[in-house]
Amino acid sequence: MTLIINEIHLQKGLAETFQIAAADRRITRGNKIENPRRKLFAIPHLNSTVSYFGLASFIKLGKEIYFSEWFPNFIAKSNHTKSLEEFSNHLRDTLNIEVSLPYRKKYHSGFHLSGYRPDGLPEFWHFSNISGMEGPYYKAPVENYGKPTADFLQRDAIKLFHWDETDPLSANNGTQIYRNGDIRTHAIVSEILDFAMNEIMKLPDFNRPKTIEEYADYVKFKFEFISYIYKFWAQKKIISKPIDIIILTKNGLIEKKNNKWQRTAGFKN
Repeated sequence: MTLIINEIHLQKGLAETFQIAAADRRITRGNKIENPRRKLFAIPHLNSTVSYFGLASFIKLGKEIYFSEWFPNFIAKSNHTKSLEEFSNHLRDTLNIEVSLPYRKKYHSGFHLSGYRPDGLPEFWHFSNISGMEGPYYKAPVENYGKPTADFLQRDAIKLFHWDETDPLSANNGTQIYRNGDIRTHAIVSEILDFAMNEIMKLPDFNRPKTIEEYADYVKFKFEFISYIYKFWAQKKIISKPIDIIILTKNGLIEKKNNKWQRTAGFKN
């Protein structure tokens, strides 16, 4: 299984925002744990990210192909795309060809895409082959990956943050979180940890996160906390470290490499 999340933080409505994309690396097949594989990737030419949940590999011409190996090649060959919407549709069309019908009909599979439009507004797209939800559980897969939807700007920014679709400052401040994979524990633990840590940070000898990078470290901490829950108490160990994190801003991407946060795409000197 998997846990992937995308957070969009509105600090001055939609005029000043940042985003966090995160994913674990646990790969399971039945009760078998396989070698960890990356599920979150930067799209450098669009200053965006893509992550996947559910299906981790597919068979093509008798060879097993893992998305962890497939995505870097696909991203490099898709540098002709001019927007995240175009990239999302290109990805969906390609997968409906690459992933065979028996796989699409049998295995749940979905994708998150986050980035910024040319006007600096944050956007989130997603698509899957999942027919719907029953509580936190997925209904049966369908034959084809569905059309990507702009869940944030075309829906949640308007309904949840009261954006008037014109003025970025008209939107309320707040945070929108998109989760997929085994979302149960994150939905429970995240808010409880936020409450507990907020109380701890009121003590005079503790420091609140002051930068985006420090907040990203906190998001990673919550993921690692959840991974320990699965390690010690879950019947199936379907979420685990290491955890990958990418910070998105309208100016570019920031990733942690060699234990240091570094600008990796989009920024200009």
